[in-house]
Amino acid sequence: MEKKSEPASKKEKIRKSALLLLSLSKEDAAKVLSKLDDSMIEEIVLEMAQIKTISKKEKKMFF
Repeated sequence: MEKKSEPASKKEKIRKSALLLLSLSKEDAAKVLSKLDDSMIEEIVLEMAQIKTISKKEKKMFF
């Protein structure tokens, strides 16, 4: 069963979190993830797995 559509702001925050974690070293990403609850980790990791392209705007934010 698919979740109902979430507000854009939450989706945007999840994507930004995923992009941030992808920009970190494995060790630093693990430290950040260790501070989050399981449901938040699941949402972010799912987003990380779904990222196929990163926009120019997003690249400027993190890379």
